[in-house]
Amino acid sequence: MTRMISSSSSSVNVVSYNVLSEKLCNWSYFDKSNPDDCDKDIRYERVSKKVAEQIELKSIICMQEVSRSWLEKMIPLFSESKYSYVSYQGHKAKNGYMGPCVAWPTERYHVKDVKMDRVTDTLKWPAWSQLSQKSEKNISSAKEQEEDNDSWKATRSRKNGVVLVRLCPADGGDPFVIGNYHMPCLFGSDQACQSMVAHAIMVIRAAQKFSQDDPLVLAGDWNITPDSATYEMIQNRVLPDTHPQMPPRNDHTPYNWKPTFERRLRSAYNVANGREPDFTNHAWTSAMPEPFTETLDYIWISDHWDVESVMKLPGREMLENIKSFPVESEPSDHIMIGATLSL
Repeated sequence: MTRMISSSSSSVNVVSYNVLSEKLCNWSYFDKSNPDDCDKDIRYERVSKKVAEQIELKSIICMQEVSRSWLEKMIPLFSESKYSYVSYQGHKAKNGYMGPCVAWPTERYHVKDVKMDRVTDTLKWPAWSQLSQKSEKNISSAKEQEEDNDSWKATRSRKNGVVLVRLCPADGGDPFVIGNYHMPCLFGSDQACQSMVAHAIMVIRAAQKFSQDDPLVLAGDWNITPDSATYEMIQNRVLPDTHPQMPPRNDHTPYNWKPTFERRLRSAYNVANGREPDFTNHAWTSAMPEPFTETLDYIWISDHWDVESVMKLPGREMLENIKSFPVESEPSDHIMIGATLSL
């Protein structure tokens, strides 16, 4: 399941894998899994084996939730395999300072330039009023409540960062850009989903600004399902102004905010199969009343690319006797996805 179909030098293999930070995986939380399947050292060996399989195929590897300690372990693997990497370690200590990482084979690709950004830093924000200072008598309680319910507050507070790498084939072909992003995990209310739409627009605009006219691949854990408003927005490049999950325009809207992006992106799996995978995430934690099994991971591509093939993924029938990942065969709560692309 983790093998790509092609290792041809003219093809570009891209995989995306949320490895599940060891700081977020313990048996008290993933209590439907076996204790050994949550052990950080056992999990690392299983995850690194999947990564090594892709190294053998000279794949470009996009990982999310790579903690500082796991990155330290992976660096020798990359070095021995003649891989280079870029990683954005922007989260908190409780998450293991996790972030997205892009790794590529240096014998096949030369790096031309790199961009790493906290996505909210790509916009210009107005100053916030100091609502926490109750001594400001000119702010009514109704106004305080209104601003507390403003989705821009949650949008701006997220520390999620994007990694963008422009690679040039060693044989002298045209350059292309690989992007890797892990979206915030916000869902349920329209307000939460407004933040998701905003983050998707921000990261795509940042990626397209960096890529300019070069082919773009933007992979990652997007934390959205195919029936979500954010997925609809990415497919259509816009949501109707009247959609309840369209980010609002108000005093907190960034000055340079535009609710769309310039060039369309397509999902590699949708292009290849006419639909998204059955699932890419399967988790039932102690905080959840029932299992969550959905597609959250995507490889978005610009119109420059043809999709030769995509990694074959399991259907839901494989989960019949699996209450939750991690398990021995799947050491994260996500499965790896991949595509073989050509220009």
